Amino acid sequence: MKERVLCELSLDAAPTTEMLDKWEMDESWVVVSGDGMRALGFQRSNVRAGEKAVGALVIFQASGVREATPDERRQLQEARKVAKLQAKQRRAARKAEREAEQQVQSSSVKQSA
Repeated sequence: MKERVLCELSLDAAPTTEMLDKWEMDESWVVVSGDGMRALGFQRSNVRAGEKAVGALVIFQASGVREATPDERRQLQEARKVAKLQAKQRRAARKAEREAEQQVQSSSVKQSA
């Protein structure tokens, strides 16, 4: 994930403080399980360039947390690489389309002159 996730855990499901400190120091990847979720929609009061005026926040009650296995971590890294590659290809395709449109417009301007 790009963003950090904040989770709310009950005391009986929460890891110990020592375990949390260890995970933080080791920069461990964790898997969080949840029972249910809900989405809250909101409208941004200060919209920045490239942002949409509306957004959503997904909230869930976590029921458990554990350290990710090496296989899970590897799978997540591979999925992330694939997603990045697909995004790069989409950006390249959009750029090529824009450049083609600009060439068509510039050639039509030259022909009309």
